Amino acid sequence: MTNANASPALRGVLLALAVLTALVGVLSLLSSGWIFVMWPAPADPVVGLQFGIFIKAIGALAIGMAWIVYAASRDPIRYGAVTDALIVMLAILAAVDVYAALEPRLVALFPPGIFWLGAAVRAGIAVILFLLRPKTQRP
Repeated sequence: MTNANASPALRGVLLALAVLTALVGVLSLLSSGWIFVMWPAPADPVVGLQFGIFIKAIGALAIGMAWIVYAASRDPIRYGAVTDALIVMLAILAAVDVYAALEPRLVALFPPGIFWLGAAVRAGIAVILFLLRPKTQRP
């Protein structure tokens, strides 16, 4: 069931986010070795195994989040709280990226432009979702 009053643009943005999140979740579940390309592999094999299991757990959470966002894309008015939670989550993640760009220990490992780009993309998606979210009338 879909609501005819919902914005088609909001449905599209939520559906795109759901598909992207599901793809990242499946990729994390099936092959977590790609993360060691970006991050140096630990010398201890037990730590590497634990890190791989942690990445797979994050992938499982991403698949669950993708399902929730997909349900919200089908009826954005009914699942308005999901859109609000996604906006808050993206804003917090953008703030974490800004912190990471200003942290000298992380800047030594990664170029700060990566963090600034991530913060800008997340903040931009949060602003788009905020502008498109359904407006509820309260008594």
